[in-house]
Amino acid sequence: MLVPEDVLKDRIERFIQHFRTELDQIAAITGKSGRTFRKLLYLSVLDALSICISEPSDTNGKRFAAFVSDFSDWPDGERVSLTHLVELLDRDSNPAFDKVREKAREMLSHWMPMRSREVFINKDPLPSSFGADWPRENGQPRKIENVRLEQLTHYSLLWAHRNYLAHELRNPGYGVDSGHLDSPFYHELETISYGDGGKQSTLTTELVYPDVFLLRLCRDALTNLCRHLIQSKLDPYEGKGYKFGSYWIRELNS
Repeated sequence: MLVPEDVLKDRIERFIQHFRTELDQIAAITGKSGRTFRKLLYLSVLDALSICISEPSDTNGKRFAAFVSDFSDWPDGERVSLTHLVELLDRDSNPAFDKVREKAREMLSHWMPMRSREVFINKDPLPSSFGADWPRENGQPRKIENVRLEQLTHYSLLWAHRNYLAHELRNPGYGVDSGHLDSPFYHELETISYGDGGKQSTLTTELVYPDVFLLRLCRDALTNLCRHLIQSKLDPYEGKGYKFGSYWIRELNS
């Protein structure tokens, strides 16, 4: 249904302002678990916004990743998490990945030893870094342990982060977000355990998406989405994704 331009603009501004107000309230959450709750809700906002312009045929993860890529001003999101890639390659001895394995391990060696410093994800490689070395199957990059290359990008890992929080109410991994950094980073974590062999020390590299970073993603996405809706003359309440009505079963509100 076509609506006058001034009415459409008012509806867009009302839609955007609703989420800006929600973000302000989320940012004010405090308490022992405040950071976990804030992260969960920031990622829920991104998920909700992605519905506004998604194609009905898109999977939830594809819709989320595409929205963050298109609207959140986060170019590092397309980078491949080197720690996840190396771990997968270490578990898969397929010789087809020998060149990729050698290159990835060399890249990771430049980070070490990390000790007390952080490594930001702009040090992660782009998928194109592996070029022709990455084996292909049926014209597509071959999977490692049934994991696609795109699943190792930060756009996809952000969706995985959202799922851990939404379904298990916990952050993935053991990374520490102390609040002093505002961009995604890796840090080294030493775990001490005691067994029959005495004291044992294990070092792992943990990935962290700070909550202040997630808030910035949301705010940038809102600004860019608002511009897109106005320029494209799209009504966020009458789009492809949202179905408003009295019924809890989505299809009944069409």
